[in-house]
Amino acid sequence: MQRRVVSSIPHPPISPPLPPSLPFQERNVIDCCRVEFLRPVSSTPDTPSCAFDVQSIERTWTLCAANETDLQQWLLLLASAIDMDVAVLPDDEVSFLVKPR
Repeated sequence: MQRRVVSSIPHPPISPPLPPSLPFQERNVIDCCRVEFLRPVSSTPDTPSCAFDVQSIERTWTLCAANETDLQQWLLLLASAIDMDVAVLPDDEVSFLVKPR
Protein backbone atom coordinates (compact mmCIF):
# COMPACT_ATOMS: atom_id res chain seq x y z
CA MET A 1 0.00 0.00 0.00
CA GLN A 2 1.33 3.42 -0.96
CA ARG A 3 1.38 6.07 1.75
CA ARG A 4 0.39 9.61 0.87
CA VAL A 5 1.11 12.71 2.93
CA VAL A 6 -1.33 15.60 2.92
CA SER A 7 0.39 18.96 3.11
CA SER A 8 -2.58 21.13 2.26
CA ILE A 9 -6.31 20.65 2.07
CA PRO A 10 -8.31 22.40 -0.66
CA HIS A 11 -11.31 24.15 0.79
CA PRO A 12 -14.55 24.97 -1.06
CA PRO A 13 -15.00 28.57 -2.23
CA ILE A 14 -15.63 31.13 0.50
CA SER A 15 -18.58 33.52 0.46
CA PRO A 16 -17.89 36.38 0.03
CA PRO A 17 -14.80 35.62 -2.09
CA LEU A 18 -11.41 36.87 -0.97
CA PRO A 19 -9.88 39.85 -2.77
CA PRO A 20 -8.31 38.89 -6.12
CA SER A 21 -5.06 40.56 -5.05
CA LEU A 22 -4.14 37.43 -3.07
CA PRO A 23 -2.16 34.80 -5.00
CA PHE A 24 -4.34 31.84 -6.03
CA GLN A 25 -2.37 29.24 -4.05
CA GLU A 26 -2.99 31.14 -0.79
CA ARG A 27 -6.77 31.19 -1.15
CA ASN A 28 -9.09 28.36 -0.09
CA VAL A 29 -6.26 26.15 1.21
CA ILE A 30 -5.59 24.97 4.75
CA ASP A 31 -1.84 24.57 5.25
CA CYS A 32 -1.34 21.57 7.56
CA CYS A 33 2.03 22.92 8.74
CA ARG A 34 0.27 25.91 10.27
CA VAL A 35 -2.51 24.02 12.06
CA GLU A 36 -2.40 24.50 15.82
CA PHE A 37 -5.15 22.04 16.80
CA LEU A 38 -8.33 20.23 15.76
CA ARG A 39 -11.52 20.86 17.68
CA PRO A 40 -13.79 17.76 17.28
CA VAL A 41 -16.92 19.81 18.06
CA SER A 42 -17.27 23.19 16.38
CA SER A 43 -17.28 26.27 18.58
CA THR A 44 -19.32 28.14 15.97
CA PRO A 45 -22.97 28.41 17.00
CA ASP A 46 -25.71 26.93 14.79
CA THR A 47 -23.49 24.34 13.09
CA PRO A 48 -24.56 20.75 12.31
CA SER A 49 -23.70 18.02 14.81
CA CYS A 50 -20.91 16.65 12.58
CA ALA A 51 -19.10 20.00 12.25
CA PHE A 52 -15.53 20.38 13.51
CA ASP A 53 -12.93 23.15 13.57
CA VAL A 54 -9.40 23.28 12.21
CA GLN A 55 -7.52 26.06 14.02
CA SER A 56 -4.60 27.42 12.02
CA ILE A 57 -2.32 30.35 12.72
CA GLU A 58 -4.26 32.58 10.33
CA ARG A 59 -7.86 31.59 11.06
CA THR A 60 -10.35 28.98 12.22
CA TRP A 61 -11.87 26.76 9.55
CA THR A 62 -15.22 25.08 10.29
CA LEU A 63 -15.80 21.92 8.25
CA CYS A 64 -18.64 19.41 8.33
CA ALA A 65 -18.66 15.67 7.73
CA ALA A 66 -21.64 13.81 6.28
CA ASN A 67 -22.14 11.63 9.39
CA GLU A 68 -20.49 10.55 12.67
CA THR A 69 -18.46 7.77 11.00
CA ASP A 70 -17.09 10.20 8.42
CA LEU A 71 -16.35 12.70 11.20
CA GLN A 72 -14.16 10.17 13.03
CA GLN A 73 -12.39 9.27 9.79
CA TRP A 74 -11.77 12.94 8.92
CA LEU A 75 -10.36 13.64 12.39
CA LEU A 76 -8.05 10.60 12.29
CA LEU A 77 -6.74 11.41 8.81
CA LEU A 78 -6.28 15.10 9.54
CA ALA A 79 -4.56 14.43 12.87
CA SER A 80 -2.06 12.03 11.29
CA ALA A 81 -1.41 14.39 8.33
CA ILE A 82 -0.89 17.33 10.68
CA ASP A 83 1.44 15.30 12.92
CA MET A 84 3.56 14.34 9.90
CA ASP A 85 3.76 17.91 8.60
CA VAL A 86 4.38 19.56 11.97
CA ALA A 87 7.03 17.07 13.17
CA VAL A 88 10.10 18.94 11.96
CA LEU A 89 12.37 18.80 15.01
CA PRO A 90 13.73 15.56 16.44
CA ASP A 91 12.47 14.38 19.82
CA ASP A 92 15.89 14.62 21.49
CA GLU A 93 17.06 17.72 23.33
CA VAL A 94 17.67 20.77 21.18
CA SER A 95 20.35 23.22 22.31
CA PHE A 96 21.91 26.30 20.74
CA LEU A 97 25.18 28.06 21.49
CA VAL A 98 24.66 31.63 22.66
CA LYS A 99 27.27 34.32 22.06
CA PRO A 100 28.30 36.22 25.19
CA ARG A 101 28.02 40.01 24.98
